[in-house]
This record gives sequence, C-alpha cells and structure tokens, in this order.
Amino acid sequence: MRPLFFSLALLLVFTTKPALSTAESVKVFLLAGHSNIGGTAFADDLDPAWNVPQDDVWIWLDHNVDGIGDWAPLEPGHGNVTHSARPDDPEGITPPDDGRPRVGPELSLGRTLADAYPDSRIAIIKQVRSGTIAEWSPANVGPPDTLDHPWSSLLQKTGDALAALENAGHSFEIAGLFWAVGGRDARNWNSNSADPDEVVVGRDEALARSATYGVGLTEFIDGVREEFGSNLPIVMTRIGDDIGEPVLLQYPGAELVRAAQIEVTSIDPLTTTITGDGITLGDLVHYDAMGQIEFGRRFASAYINRIATPEPSGAMLAVLAIAPFVARKRTAT
Repeated sequence: MRPLFFSLALLLVFTTKPALSTAESVKVFLLAGHSNIGGTAFADDLDPAWNVPQDDVWIWLDHNVDGIGDWAPLEPGHGNVTHSARPDDPEGITPPDDGRPRVGPELSLGRTLADAYPDSRIAIIKQVRSGTIAEWSPANVGPPDTLDHPWSSLLQKTGDALAALENAGHSFEIAGLFWAVGGRDARNWNSNSADPDEVVVGRDEALARSATYGVGLTEFIDGVREEFGSNLPIVMTRIGDDIGEPVLLQYPGAELVRAAQIEVTSIDPLTTTITGDGITLGDLVHYDAMGQIEFGRRFASAYINRIATPEPSGAMLAVLAIAPFVARKRTAT
C-alpha cells in the first residue's frame, strides 16, 4: 500500500483567513503539471481587468508542503515558483529572482468556474513540477517537500487543504483535475549540443520515453482516481496538431506523446483533452500572459461542456467524487 502523506493532516491546527469563517459548499479543483500549469508569463503583462484579486475564488497557498498553509483569494502572482515545493522559502506568493510575479491558467480557470457554479465556492489546489510522466508516477513516493516526488507533494498538499476546509466547517467535493505533463518526455535534452552524437543520443532517449508515455499516463489516471474518487473528471492538455519543425527538433517524441494522449482519453468518458493550438506564446512553448488567460478558459470550458455531470436538480453541473477520498482520509487518522 502506498504511504498517504496527508494522513496526519487532520491532527494539525490550521490558521485560516477570515474568508473561511462562514461555512460554504466548496468545489475543489486540482491544477497540476508542468511549466505552463505553473506559468512563466509576467502578471504585469495582463490586461488590467485581470490584475485584481478574485475574492470569490480561493487558492491553497503552501509551497512548504508542511501543513501550515492557508486558503487565500485568487489573484495574479500564483505562477511558477509559488506552487513548486520550496521548503526553505517563506510562505506566500514569491516572485522569481527578477521580482516580477508570474501567472498561470488559474485566474481565468477560477473565474469561469465560479461564474458557471454560482451556488458553490470554487477552490483551487495547484501543484507545479515540470517532470516526466515517470516522475509523476504514483509509485514515485517520498518526501513531499521536495521536487523529486510530485505525486507525494500533490497528496500531501491536497490532504492539508481539505483538512483546513473541514476544520472551518465547510462541505466540499473534489470536482475535477486539470493536468498537463508530457513535454519533458518528448524533449531531446541534447538538442542544442554541438556534438552530433549527443544530439542523436538525446533524440533516442526522448523517443524511448515517449513510447511508454501512454502506460505511465494510464497509471497516473488510475492512481488519481484511487485517491480522489473513481468518477473524477480529468481535463488534460494534448500536444496540438500544429507542431512545426523547430518544435519537433527540440521535442522529437511529441507525436508519440500526442498519439498516446489521444488513445488513452478516447476510451475514458470522464477524461477529455484540450490543445494549445493558437494560444499566444512568450517563447517556443510557453504561453504569454493573455495566452494563459485563454489556456484557463479552455480548461474550464472543456470541463463544463464535455465531462461534468448534471446534478439531480439540473440547476448546475457538479461531480460527486469526494466520498472515497474522505473515507480514506478519515480512516488514516
């Protein structure tokens, strides 16, 4: 049995913001994966309408992954480094070394979901690690406060965040996962080498990783649903159809990864994909600030329109996926 790093979460005392003081019905969404999930775009490049806090959407803030986190209003600045495991840094939004906070898809994701589900509070748990599918494997367990075990970090952070909601008297459900991993599997890490032999070695390694991506993706999906609910909806990114030669030179396994993503999700009605085709970029593969806004909108739209199941009342869409996770969490304590 895999160790559950959140097992002590309910024994901890949490300090919560006044926003948690009134009990609410909360839809929790997990947002996890690579650098475009994190967000390398500059928050100060956003249109002004997006550069304000969203007091009706929460995001869990605990990059120390030590249980002493907090639910905070969603606002710009929750990009790459803020949600990577960094146990030695002070808690809170942490700008990169250049002092310019970053932004990911969470702003428009949270806004779109909140507008779609006005009867529920939207809460986002974000975990960033630009790892391969093997690094995100449920079998790769270890200390959650490091970059080496993103699966363990996700479990620990989620357990702590849910415990804070429970301690504050909220009812909640894990309503979905938004996920993006695959670029590092497809990438030739020697593509810029001046040695042609090294380039070939890197290409072959990328192709070998990419050939097994589908197996790893299936194992990840199975693991997520074992932990968070067997009917958990998952929206994941898929490598797009507009791959150009510059991208293929650096990511020779891209077509293999894309084929695996299509195959795995085609047989799973609770999993769907989006692409980044047409989203504006800041470099070869990373979205710029307003590109991240479009990215988050695509995530939310795919969830709302494709895989969320109607509630019995028909008043809104929701997915009841929390019960198995809550049962295990309470049993573990």
